[in-house]
Amino acid sequence: MTACLHGNEYTGFYALAQFLDLLVRRWREYPQLSYLRKNVRLITIPIVNPWGFNQGRRQNANQVDLNRNFPYNWDLFANGQPGDTNYKGPSPMSEVEAEHLDALFNEFNDAVAYLDFHTIISVAAEYVMFVPRWLRQNNSRWARVVQEMHDPDRDRIAWGTSTLPAATNYARQQYGFNVGLPEFYNGLFGSQHRDSAEMTQAVKWFGNMILQGTMISAQATVETLKDPTMKWYAYDESPGSLFGEDGDYEGTPGESVPVNRVNHSQLSTKTYSTDYTVFGQTSMKMVADNQATNGSINLTELTSGTYWLWTLYRQVTEISDGHFGMYVYNYNSSDNLETVVPNRTSPDSDWVRVGGVFQGRSGGCRLVYGRTVAWTGTVYVDGNMLVQLSEKEYNDYIEGKISLEQLMDKYQFPYEKEPDRIAVNSRNYSTVLQTVQQFTVETPGVVSVDGFVTFTLSQEAEVGFIPLAYQPFAAEFNWGDGNANPLYEIRRRFPAGTHTLPLYGQMYAVPTSKRISNRSGDLTIRLRAMRSTGMLTINQYRLRVTFLPAAPGLEMYDATKRESLSSSAMQKVYPVPRADDEE
Repeated sequence: MTACLHGNEYTGFYALAQFLDLLVRRWREYPQLSYLRKNVRLITIPIVNPWGFNQGRRQNANQVDLNRNFPYNWDLFANGQPGDTNYKGPSPMSEVEAEHLDALFNEFNDAVAYLDFHTIISVAAEYVMFVPRWLRQNNSRWARVVQEMHDPDRDRIAWGTSTLPAATNYARQQYGFNVGLPEFYNGLFGSQHRDSAEMTQAVKWFGNMILQGTMISAQATVETLKDPTMKWYAYDESPGSLFGEDGDYEGTPGESVPVNRVNHSQLSTKTYSTDYTVFGQTSMKMVADNQATNGSINLTELTSGTYWLWTLYRQVTEISDGHFGMYVYNYNSSDNLETVVPNRTSPDSDWVRVGGVFQGRSGGCRLVYGRTVAWTGTVYVDGNMLVQLSEKEYNDYIEGKISLEQLMDKYQFPYEKEPDRIAVNSRNYSTVLQTVQQFTVETPGVVSVDGFVTFTLSQEAEVGFIPLAYQPFAAEFNWGDGNANPLYEIRRRFPAGTHTLPLYGQMYAVPTSKRISNRSGDLTIRLRAMRSTGMLTINQYRLRVTFLPAAPGLEMYDATKRESLSSSAMQKVYPVPRADDEE
C-alpha cells in the first residue's frame, strides 16, 4: 500500500494513516481488522514523495511526476518539460523515489496485491477506480467494493483503465501483483476538505479496498487461470472492400451493374382480402418533372363483355404543370382512350376516394395513372382496387339507378395494415433501432455477440451487417472504435431475394460508470446495416449476448492485405498501445 506518489494528494495519506491506526489500536473491536492482524502481511509506504508532500507539489524535487516514471509503456507517452503536470522524467526509474519503490516490490515480490491511493480533481465522482487496461488480473474484488458501497440513487461511479507508465501498471507487469489505484474526490461528503465526515468516508473507501485485496489468494497469473480468454482472427480478400475509395461500387469488367432509373417507387403498405377480382398496385408514389410519367398496368383479362369498377384513394400533394388523371385504353395501343377519373389540376387537401366504371376491350385493357403527356407534380395512391361488376350492375350504373358512390361503398372491403417492417434505408452504415439493447456492467468481462439475420432484397445490391457491442465513452470498444469495425463486418453483393447471414462480434467490457458523463457507459448492443440500392427488409434476426466475467483476455488479429506473408500474415490489432490515457 502506498500513498502520495503525488505529494499534494493528501487525503490518500491521511486515510491510510487512519486505517493503520485502527489496525494497531482498535483491531479487537472489528473482526475484519482482527483477521488482518492474524493472517495478512501488510507492507506500506504512506508517503512516497516526501518533498512533494512538504511543498504541496504533485511532482518531486526534480519536477518529475513520479507516477509516470516507470518503464511500462514508456515510449508511448510524450515527455514534456520539467515541471509540466505529467512530466515523466528523462528516463525510466530516473528518480530515487521510483527506485526505492521498485526495490520494495522486488524485496516482497511474492505479494498478491498492491494498492496505490490517490486524490483526484479531474473527475467529480464519489467512487473512482483505475486498473490496468490490458494486463490480466483479478479486478472482481475492486468491483465488489464499488458495487456494495455506492448508493445507486445518488452516487457517481467512474471506472477507468490505464496504460500509463504508472507504478501500479509496472508492478502488475513486472511482479505479477493484482493492482488497483483508487482515487478520492474531496468536497462530496463533508462540509469542508478532510473534515471528520469526509475522512470517515475516505477511510471506508480505501479501507474496504485493502480488505478485499487481502482476500486475493494468489498473484495475477494464477488468479486468472480460470478466466476465459478469446482470440479473434479475421481476413478479407484484398482490397477488403467491394466499394471503391469514394464509396461507389466499381464492378468488374463485363459486369452489368443495375441502376435504379424508375420515376416512381412502389410501397406496399396494405394487405387486402376480398372475394372479388382485384388487380394493380395497392400503394404508389408518383413523381413527374415535366415529363409523361405514367404508372400503367396491362391486363389482358379485361376483355370485351366484362365490366369493371376502378377505385382508389388519391392525394395530389403538389402539381405545377398539367394534370393528374386515370385512363383506360386498348391493350398495346392508345386507341379508344377513356378518362375514368376526372383530371386533377390542383393539390388535394386530404386523401380523396375517386373511381370510375368502364367496359373491357377486345384483347384487354391498359390502365394508366398520371397523364399521357408531360406534367409536373407528386401524387400518392393507396387502396387501389379493380372489381369486376355484373352486367346488371353496369347497366344500373349507366341508367342512373345506382351511383358511383354506392358502387364504391358496396365493394369497399376492410383492409388491415401489414405489420410494420424493419427496413434498412441507408447506403452508409446505420443502426437498426429495433435491435438496440443496454446492460449495466458490474464487473469486468468478455462480451460475445452471435446470431444470424435473414433479409429480403428488392434488387441486386451490396449489403453489410455489423453486430456491434460497445460502451459509450469507454477507453476501448467505444462508439468510435466499433460503429464500422471491419473485423465484425460481413458485406457481400447479393441478388434479389431472401438471404441469411451469420453474425459474430465481441469486446472487453469494464464496469459501468454511473451518474457521470464521458465515462464508460452501459454495455450497448446494436445491429448496424447498410445497402447500396433498392429496398432491404429484415425478416428475422437472432442476437445472443454472452457475458463472461474475466480479466482482460481478448486479442484480435487481422491478415487483410498481408497475404504474401504466409504463416506470418496475422497481425495483432488489439490490444495495441495508444497514448490517450489519464489518471
